[in-house]
Amino acid sequence: MANASVARRLVLPVAAFWMITRIIEAFGDRSTPYANLSPVVGLVFSCLILWAIFEHFQTPSRNQRGMIAVAFISYLVIATAFPQVYWILNRFVDHAFNQVIPYTQSGTFLYFSMVTLTSVGLERSCP
Repeated sequence: MANASVARRLVLPVAAFWMITRIIEAFGDRSTPYANLSPVVGLVFSCLILWAIFEHFQTPSRNQRGMIAVAFISYLVIATAFPQVYWILNRFVDHAFNQVIPYTQSGTFLYFSMVTLTSVGLERSCP
């Protein structure tokens, strides 16, 4: 489903590094700089997955069901990449959102991402 050479050379090593940073984040001290690496590496990991998937689109395919699956997986990867962007903004930009979201509620970013990606927005009526 993805370009095998990109996956082997880039995605798998970054996935291993991301797992290590997640373990450090879970058991380490949050005040140290290395505890903040997990969302940044996770964002790089998500972008590399998307790159490998989009590289696969360069080859012509006759399998429509497979193309729909690739599109759906791409959508889910994008949906999980945005919470990492939101975490980075919340951590490093002062007043990035209307409220301060504590570290213990980082699942809020995933919720916000899924709601944002699945909604059609508000319809405003003109007078």
